[in-house]
Amino acid sequence: MPSRALVLGGGGTVGVAWETGIVAALLAEGVPLLEADLILGTSAGSIVGAQIASGRDPLELLESQLAFTPVAPRPSRFASIAYPFAVLTTGARGLTARKPFSQAIGAFARVASRRSESSWVQQIQDTLQVASWPERYACTVIDTRSGAFRVLDASVDVDLARGVAASCSVPGVFPPVTIDGHRYMDGGLRTATNADAIGSYDVVVVLSVATRTGLPGRLAARALDREVALLRARGGRVLTITPNRECIHAMGTMLMNNGRRAASSAAGYRQGIEEAQRILEAWRVQHLDASV
Repeated sequence: MPSRALVLGGGGTVGVAWETGIVAALLAEGVPLLEADLILGTSAGSIVGAQIASGRDPLELLESQLAFTPVAPRPSRFASIAYPFAVLTTGARGLTARKPFSQAIGAFARVASRRSESSWVQQIQDTLQVASWPERYACTVIDTRSGAFRVLDASVDVDLARGVAASCSVPGVFPPVTIDGHRYMDGGLRTATNADAIGSYDVVVVLSVATRTGLPGRLAARALDREVALLRARGGRVLTITPNRECIHAMGTMLMNNGRRAASSAAGYRQGIEEAQRILEAWRVQHLDASV
């Protein structure tokens, strides 16, 4: 049986909604995503990945997104670091050049958020509604001091909520999270998906929220192309799902806008239905062609 991996990228609250819709649709159409040997989540994807890897019902998760009451977006300090965040997440610079920039953003992150770390971790715990770390799940984080990138999984002695909160800790919006004496922030500051951080798998499905429109979207697409090339060079068959036109419209321009969650999840579900057959054929295949 071929080995399989599911990679869920970052993308704010609307990214959580869109990925929830995509995943719910794929599962409803018979794509056995939960058979994945690895589910890797970054930022928004770390929430969705942890939920489905822990056995939460994707359709119930979708219903909670659809039922979310639209509200006016609240002003965010995220705007003050929008450009460096975009540069780092989209991979405009080479991996070897990113650490100094991650350190600079990390210094900002350690002092920028006024929210308590404990309240942030509790919010993630309330969202996940699970405690134990799933065996086949991992999420990505970055050390705010050293700039080092790290993948957290079941082998690390850390609560699931704390690991996911660290992966979602957007600098200036949420506080860094302490793990083993180090303070960690959003793994999406390396790239939006970190797909190249996984090992060798026969089939890899990547959901990328960030490859949308404008310069950040183009840079994110360029980074994703490089990661896909690396995965294929390892012998894997890689399939990507990025927001279609309807989903881009539903998401809007501000990925932290809670008011877009219902529309984004509904559009994501419809896109997932359209993508299901393509993903199912690759997921089931026994003899693989890495060029696809």
